[in-house]
Amino acid sequence: MWRSTLPLRAVFSATDAFRASAPSRSSVVGRQAQKSATDAFTLIELLVVIAIIAILAALLTPALGRARESARSAGCLNNLRQWGMAINLYAQDSDDFLPLHNYPAINSNWFQKVDTRYLGVSYPDLWAHRERMRGTVFLCPSQTTLPPIDRPALTYAINKELDYDLYTNEVRISSLANPAAYCLLSDSWRDIKIYHDMREKLTEWTGIDSRHGGFPNMLYGDFHAARFPLKPIWGFSDAPAELRPFYRRLWMANER
Repeated sequence: MWRSTLPLRAVFSATDAFRASAPSRSSVVGRQAQKSATDAFTLIELLVVIAIIAILAALLTPALGRARESARSAGCLNNLRQWGMAINLYAQDSDDFLPLHNYPAINSNWFQKVDTRYLGVSYPDLWAHRERMRGTVFLCPSQTTLPPIDRPALTYAINKELDYDLYTNEVRISSLANPAAYCLLSDSWRDIKIYHDMREKLTEWTGIDSRHGGFPNMLYGDFHAARFPLKPIWGFSDAPAELRPFYRRLWMANER
């Protein structure tokens, strides 16, 4: 039988030395607590992080708002282009005539002349459920509220100069002197027409809504859609002298 040759005293001495060198439980716990305390955020550090996040949010919010409005304006221009295609198809079927803003004899107006046949949507059907107008060509994406119940649920208006004389002054597309500069439709609010009454010499156009960063979107006589480049909107009689030719071409079909 094997027996240890080490003296008993030597064994106990080695055991005591091991115990002395091994860390105690209390010292391990103390070091862990100290490490956790040094790894944690201090109150000042947390406040600094929160302040940085707040500054970044303040910087990004306007940019996000502009990006959102840019997308809405693009959607509005797409609506105007669809109206342009519909009006162009109407003119092709109507001896080149553009629609009048109103047809009192048949209780109709310009957009009801083109909606169902050329756009595939029915304004009366949508009118019966006004909330369904959202997301359609009738409402600009930037217009977040529906027009009043006593007004058409439409945010685009036609140039009333097309039928200024008691709904009889029909205009042919081919007769437009400068179609690329002539306003056919515009962003509007509360009305289906934009007009400047030359007989009463009013000083501003009625019905235009500059809702895209202070500018309106427009559909022109050659059926291209673009943001109107100037603000504010003037009638041709009260615009600055250097801009009057520009505004006359914008509002009058026979101006070159």
